[in-house]
Amino acid sequence: MPRHIAGLGRHAAGVRRAVTCALAAAVGLISCSSAGRNAVQITNLKQGLMRPIENGGWEVYREGSRFDVVENGRCIVDSIPTPCMWFGIVFDYAVSSSKTTLKCTWTSSEPVISVTPTQVLGRVTAQNVDLVLEGRSGHEARPGYAGVPWQGGASHLKYQCQQQGAVVLSVEFELAGSG
Repeated sequence: MPRHIAGLGRHAAGVRRAVTCALAAAVGLISCSSAGRNAVQITNLKQGLMRPIENGGWEVYREGSRFDVVENGRCIVDSIPTPCMWFGIVFDYAVSSSKTTLKCTWTSSEPVISVTPTQVLGRVTAQNVDLVLEGRSGHEARPGYAGVPWQGGASHLKYQCQQQGAVVLSVEFELAGSG
């Protein structure tokens, strides 16, 4: 059985708040807004390979949704520095309240070992996570990583967020071994 390792989380001021997701990568990307009292607008959505930037944030430096998993950085897996490939999304948002929580779900086409910098969470194909947007507008980055070397075949990951039952963000990735 192939062993895939991945994590999707948030970096803020150099501290990783784990929001685990697995890997895989993608194809589609949808940006919408929800109607109603707590409307959410997602704009300038980009997905692809990511890297940290000087201000402690993250940027997408190569847009896309399909990637061969090759090392583009290092990450911490279960407290151990590990070669990995960083990928994820960045976007701007506008919301009607000062704090908005999106209910997000990631799914993987095959079981992956979900990890955070401090622990191995286990083999999963889906996980629910909250994405908290602070302030009425802002910029958000959601970096994730895949362990290198990537073992196994292609894996498909979908990350979708809802607010009050309406989809406000959806991206997909396809990840594959590099050889």
